[in-house]
Amino acid sequence: MKKDKYAKIFLIILFAYAVFSFSVMKNFGITWDEPTQHLIGRAALNYIKGTISGFGYLQNDLVFYGPFFEMANQLAGNFFRSTFHIDRVDAFHILIILSALIGLFFFFKLKRRMFGKKTAFWASIFLMLHPVFFAHSQYNSKDIPLFMLFMITLFLLYTGFKERKLWKIALGGVVCGLMLDTRIDGLLILPVFFGAYFLHTGLMFRSTHRKDWIVRLKRDIFFTAVFFAATAVAVYAAWPTLWHNPLFFFDSLHYFLHHGWPGSVLYFGKTYSLTAIPWSYTIFFLFATMPLAFLIFTAAGIFAAARSILRKEKLLEISILFLWPASRFAVDLFPDSLKYDGVRHFLIVLPAFMVLAGWGFARLLDKIPKYFPKAKNAVRAGLITVVIVWSLVQFFHVFPFDGSYFNEVMQMEYPKNIDLQFDFSYWGETYRQGADWLNQNAEPKSTYCVPIADHLLKSYPVRKDLTMDCSEKTEYLMFFTRWPGIPESLENEFHYREKDPVFRISKYDSDMLLIYKVK
Repeated sequence: MKKDKYAKIFLIILFAYAVFSFSVMKNFGITWDEPTQHLIGRAALNYIKGTISGFGYLQNDLVFYGPFFEMANQLAGNFFRSTFHIDRVDAFHILIILSALIGLFFFFKLKRRMFGKKTAFWASIFLMLHPVFFAHSQYNSKDIPLFMLFMITLFLLYTGFKERKLWKIALGGVVCGLMLDTRIDGLLILPVFFGAYFLHTGLMFRSTHRKDWIVRLKRDIFFTAVFFAATAVAVYAAWPTLWHNPLFFFDSLHYFLHHGWPGSVLYFGKTYSLTAIPWSYTIFFLFATMPLAFLIFTAAGIFAAARSILRKEKLLEISILFLWPASRFAVDLFPDSLKYDGVRHFLIVLPAFMVLAGWGFARLLDKIPKYFPKAKNAVRAGLITVVIVWSLVQFFHVFPFDGSYFNEVMQMEYPKNIDLQFDFSYWGETYRQGADWLNQNAEPKSTYCVPIADHLLKSYPVRKDLTMDCSEKTEYLMFFTRWPGIPESLENEFHYREKDPVFRISKYDSDMLLIYKVK
C-alpha cells in the first residue's frame, strides 16, 4: 500500500481502534449462540483427530453449519486460555476482534482502489464508529468472520481481474471456499462481483474491437473457472462433513434457504411468529440502527453515484456497490426467508452503505472551498469535528451494549421503553454484568433463577455457594429483556412485577437486564 497521508492516518486510527477493542473486551459477555458455535468447532476438530467417527451427536441443525472459523476459534481460544490464562469468554473473542480488524484493513484497501483514498478513508472511519458493527466485532463469530473473508475475497477478485493476475484470482477462490465453510451466505459474492463484472464486460462490447473483446471474454471465463475450482477445493478441504458426502454442501444450502427457528419477534410492540413478520422488518432495522449522520451522507453518496453513472464513470465499481445490498435484499424476499435478530443478518451489506456515506461525506468536504473559499480549512475542520464528536456521542451513549443501538430518530420517537417495542436486548451478553452483581451482592448460600438462556451462566465464575434453582426456593430472578422469550408463567410464579428490581441495566430509559429479589 503506497503510504499517502490518508493511508498513514488510517493505519494509525486502525491501531488505536485495535487497542480500544482489546482494552474493553471484558465488558462484552458471551452471547446466546456462542456455546453451540463452540460445539461445532470442537466436533469438527475431534472428527479430524479421529476421536469421534461422525457428527451424529450434533444437536438439531448444527451439522449444516460450516465449521472453518469455529475450528480456528477453538484452537486460538484454547491457546490463549492455556498460555496466557485469559478468561474463558475473552479468550474466544480475541480471534473475532482480529477478524474485524483484518476485514477493516482490506475494506480500506479495496475501496481505495475502487473509489479513491478520501472515500475509502471516511467509509472506514464510519464503519468503525457504527455502534452495531463494533459490538458484533466483539462477540459475533458468524457475521464478523463472514465480513472479513468477504472483503478479502472481493479485494482479490477485483484486483485480480483488473490486473489480470491469475494467482490473485486463485487465492480469492481459496478464501471464498473458507468463507463458505464459515457461513454459506458468502455465496452472495457471486452475484455481487460476477454479476457486476460480466454486466460491465457486456457494456464494453460496443466500445471495443470485436476480436479483442472475444479474447478478453475468453480469458475472463478462464479466470472465473479457476476461481470456482479453487473455491470448490477449499470448501471440500476445510469442511470435514464433505469428505464422505461432497453433495452435503447443497443440503446445507437448501437448509439455510428454508430453515425454521422456534422463537418469535417483537416488532413495533407486537409479537410475530416468523412466518408473519412484515416484509419491512429487515430494511427497517438496517436504517433504524444507522446513526442519522451516516444516513444523510449515504443519501449524498447515492446522489454522487447517480451522477457518476450518468457520466459513465466507475460503472463496474458502482455496479458492485449496488448489487451488494440488492442481492441480499433479494434473498430476503424468498417465501421461507426468516427475519429475526434485528440487523444481524444484514451486517454483510453494512459496509456498502458506509462506502456510500464515505463518498457522500468526501464530496461534501470537496464542495466547501466553492462556498467558503476564504475559510475552507476552518469549515472543513469544524464539520469533521462535529461529525466525529457526535458519532462518538452516539457510540458511547449505549456503550458497552452497542448491539442494541437505535439512532437519534428512534430515540426521539421512543424516549423510553424501546424494549417494549422491539427486541432491544436479545443476545444475552448482559449476563456478564448480572453474574458480577450476583457474585458481589447475593446473600450467602442463596438461589437464583435464570428463565431464559440459562446456559450462558455456565461461562461465568459464579460463586460456589450460589445455586441455580427455578422453584419455590428461588430468591433472585435474573433475565434480559427479550420479552417474547420470557415464559408467560413467570409473573404468576414469582410476582416480580410487584417489586422493584435490585439491579437493572438500562439504556435509552429502556431495560436490558433485570434482577429481582423475590424472596
